[in-house]
Amino acid sequence: MEGWTTIMYLVSIHFLTDKIKMIDSGSPAVAIIYFNLLIFIGSYFLMNIVVAVIITSYAETKSQDDQTKKALNEDSQHISTEGSEPNESD
Repeated sequence: MEGWTTIMYLVSIHFLTDKIKMIDSGSPAVAIIYFNLLIFIGSYFLMNIVVAVIITSYAETKSQDDQTKKALNEDSQHISTEGSEPNESD
């Protein structure tokens, strides 16, 4: 079982030599352009997702708040109309 790492390394290098040469022959200018585009476009989409989540959460909270205010207004109007009725005992 000794030496298996050396054999695995040699086999890997043998099969990957062509791919390594192809990767090494790439242009640094292309890599710079690719990664800059990836960063800017990726951050643009990520920012849109974050803003969409914030707007959706705000809209849901506002809707719940409006429903709560409407319910409280209806309850307060109901209570005020009950209190304004004249007493029959007077």
